[in-house]
Amino acid sequence: MQQRKPDIIKQPIPLILGTFAVAVALLVARAVRAPLPCEAEVAGVLSSVGVWFDGLFSPLWSVVFAVLMTVASAVVFTRIISRYSISVIRSLIPLVLYCLLVCGVSYPVGSPSLGLALFLLAHSAELMVGSFRRKAMFDDVMCGSFYAGLAALLVPDFVWASLLVAYQWSLYRRSARECVAGGVMWLLPIVPAEFVSWVVGGKVGLVVGEWAERLSLPSVLSVNDVVQQCGGVFGGVLVGVCLLLGVVCLVAFVAAYGAMRIRARKIHLYFSALFLVGVAMLLLGFPVVVALPIVGMGAVPLVHTFFVRVPGVWSVTIYIGMLLAVLWRSFVS
Repeated sequence: MQQRKPDIIKQPIPLILGTFAVAVALLVARAVRAPLPCEAEVAGVLSSVGVWFDGLFSPLWSVVFAVLMTVASAVVFTRIISRYSISVIRSLIPLVLYCLLVCGVSYPVGSPSLGLALFLLAHSAELMVGSFRRKAMFDDVMCGSFYAGLAALLVPDFVWASLLVAYQWSLYRRSARECVAGGVMWLLPIVPAEFVSWVVGGKVGLVVGEWAERLSLPSVLSVNDVVQQCGGVFGGVLVGVCLLLGVVCLVAFVAAYGAMRIRARKIHLYFSALFLVGVAMLLLGFPVVVALPIVGMGAVPLVHTFFVRVPGVWSVTIYIGMLLAVLWRSFVS
């Protein structure tokens, strides 16, 4: 009798939910007890609107809101992967993958704006996926574009990832009218922000100026700065492992490209582009606290597909290794 390979995708649901809850609890405890330099300086990457939004929360409610946004974003990724046939196997494992890949290196629970911006990017992608092969999906295209623009309004560095919404219009074959409507909605968050800035005595063009600064190329990556921002050598190694894992999974996706369904293929193409944008942001010297979550978001579907198509010891080893890394960092940092 042929022995079955161990398969982490087919874990029991209670085990996955328990793993997710424990991982989130450990990440929160570590971030509150010993925040990394990049987590402590997260206010520097926010727009004036993001700083104002963060100011609405006390330290306790900031943590609660960040956890809620993490859960909501993880659920969105689980829906994208399960509902739209990325995998023939339905599983809740994307919950854990989101936690490990997006939050495992840095987790700034003190910034509700950053957590909300990540959720908006995830929900924007979900709405755009839902518009594929449907006629005149103005609601999904407009709302998805608006959420992407709102994410960039809160965190100006996300403007690079937010601009990929235009790539999704082409990828999911939206009409010219839908693209124009989506473009208007992408720009819509600027109007009230500029108006409020003017009312309180600020200058007009503040948001556009912040975006223009982010669209200009910053300094090239300093490996030492990344290591220091991630809390030392262990954090730097963890970043390297995540990047290497993403590249390996990207290669696995390319190898399986021809065997995928059309919708699953297009979803992977978008998240592959998001992963590459995140890597480019990291290499170009963008703050680690905004570049790494983009890398992780792009890697979640890729890693999930890798685990599905390469079951066995390697997948189990990688998965357990990521869990142990979170455990180690939570108690040692």
